[in-house]
Formats: sequence, C-alpha cells, structure tokens
Amino acid sequence: MRNIQIKKLKEQIDIDYTSKHMSCNVRALTFVQGESTIFFIPSLQISGYGSNEDEAREMVEIVVADYFENLMKLSLNDVKTEFESLGFRKTAPDFTRFERVTEDIQVVIREHEIHDCQNVKETMFEIGD
Repeated sequence: MRNIQIKKLKEQIDIDYTSKHMSCNVRALTFVQGESTIFFIPSLQISGYGSNEDEAREMVEIVVADYFENLMKLSLNDVKTEFESLGFRKTAPDFTRFERVTEDIQVVIREHEIHDCQNVKETMFEIGD
C-alpha cells in the first residue's frame, strides 16, 4: 500500500538578490526503484538516488544547491523565465518569491511513471533559510 496523501499544496521559492541566496519549500517523493532509493522533486525536475533515503536526499541537496547557485548568475528575467517554465509564478513584485500550487500527487505519479515503484512517500523538501 502506498503512503500518499491526495492533496494540492503550495510550493515556494524565495530569492535574496543581495546575498545571492535562494531557499525553497517544495514537494518531494521518495520511492524504491530496483535496488535504489530515488528522491524526486517534481516541480524542479530534480532527482537523486542512493542505497537509502538519506543518501538520495543528500544527493538532491547538492544538486538543488548547484542549480540555485547557477540561477543566481542569470538575469532577473531569465530566472523568471526558468521558474515560469516549471509552473511557478512570481508573487512579489520584485521577483523575490515564486509560488506554485502543485497538482494532485496522483497526476505526478502518472506523468512520471512512478506507479510501478515501491514504497512511494510524499514529503516536503526545504533548503535554505
């Protein structure tokens, strides 16, 4: 049996252009595929894997930090374009907050063909302040 709640939730990304820092609070899924545990952030299209959930999450933390670091090198319009391409919308006039209401988790499972994987769990992933 899957440990999944069917609900929509708000994800957000905050940007501090002065300190060149980003933080996020986004939905993540963990599941077993073969012999690996996958940690997947659907809204950012980022995943990591490991022999257990901690290893997979650690890999995702590194990838997300690198992604944010590279985004901070872009112009404000390019950052806006990137987040809009992922379904986020700016909610602060100065481009400091982007939000997205995520779709039902069952849609995510179907779209990413996770339905055959074992032990699918939903959690929130936070990085930054």
